[in-house]
Amino acid sequence: QMVQAASEKDLKLLLNVTARALALVNDHNKLPASVTAYGYSGKVWPHWATFQHYLPGGRHILHPDTDKGEHCMSLAVSFSTHGKDFGGGEIKIFECPPTVPDCGNRGRSRTRVPLEGGPYSRRWPNGTIIPLQPGEWLWDGEPEIAYAVREELHPQSGRAVVWLSETVHQVETVTWGTRKSLFFWFTCKEPLQDQAFDWSGYAERYLGSAMSEASQRTLAGG
Repeated sequence: QMVQAASEKDLKLLLNVTARALALVNDHNKLPASVTAYGYSGKVWPHWATFQHYLPGGRHILHPDTDKGEHCMSLAVSFSTHGKDFGGGEIKIFECPPTVPDCGNRGRSRTRVPLEGGPYSRRWPNGTIIPLQPGEWLWDGEPEIAYAVREELHPQSGRAVVWLSETVHQVETVTWGTRKSLFFWFTCKEPLQDQAFDWSGYAERYLGSAMSEASQRTLAGG
């Protein structure tokens, strides 16, 4: 998809940003990481990347990023600014409730409250009853109200946000404008490198072997 839609200049820029992002997430002085979701050797590799445009009404519900590719680190570069280019679209970072002790690790399960029937509720071990809304999404059986908001981030154009993939988060509903971001997911498992987005293959085919070799050396830290 990227090859079909982008120019050679775009692809070179994407390779450059990928290399810089990879260097950052593997720099333990700038970004010490304590990964618990998967076995972590101290190094991660690029697995998946995507451009995402959120239009009004767009959102991404409560989730971690550990549900595929043994993702350990996530990074988002924003190409638009909150309050200037779009409204809403904040990133919320959550603390997990006591009822989800392994929260975010290995991407457990997402379920949805039925739209019909009910009323539905969730009873906690201490006897607390939480009413559930029709159509509401649950993560590990718990509604959003059970997850305390730890931080709320407002994207700024040209800035990156990095988090452990096991972090439970969501993108709030965009109310106006367009929210544009480039997302990277890095895997703890070297054999999964580039499997979801074959940088080296694209570079070799569309940018020439010299560019491919240079990019691979950069991504390898050489």
